Amino acid sequence: MKKLIIYLCMLAGLVALLTACSGGGSSAPAPNSAGTATLTLSTSGTPSPAGNLSGIGLTVTLPVGVTVATNSDGSVATGVVIPSGLLSSGTATNNAVYNSSTRTLSLTIVSTQAAGFGVGQFATVVCSYSGAAPSSSVFSLSSFAPADLLLQPVSGLTAAYSAAIN
Repeated sequence: MKKLIIYLCMLAGLVALLTACSGGGSSAPAPNSAGTATLTLSTSGTPSPAGNLSGIGLTVTLPVGVTVATNSDGSVATGVVIPSGLLSSGTATNNAVYNSSTRTLSLTIVSTQAAGFGVGQFATVVCSYSGAAPSSSVFSLSSFAPADLLLQPVSGLTAAYSAAIN
């Protein structure tokens, strides 16, 4: 009888131990969650011809599961592309078109000031994701087209991004 009571006590302790180890106390994000991916766009290099820029055209390819907010007519919502760094909403205008089938965001940022802007950060792009959080390295930039104050193409510059995944 003593052995049976000891055995039942051990079994009850084991059940209590296994129940406490359910993994519910983890602070890691859920594998299927939603959040934002904020891209900071910038240029680097030495422009040729030398001088300031009047604008930049560029395409951002988003990874699977990442999108941008759009209006009911399909246009990119306000607040998705934000002039930043060297520019602000008071010193630049932007135009953006999102193609959901290719996951590309084509954007143009144009300075509204006669002096234009220099090399450095010029825009922020706010994206959203559902499912697993994307890696910051899976976005890509293409069709980079900077223009000088005479609206002529500029060489010697490259575009880059940094991503904050929340």
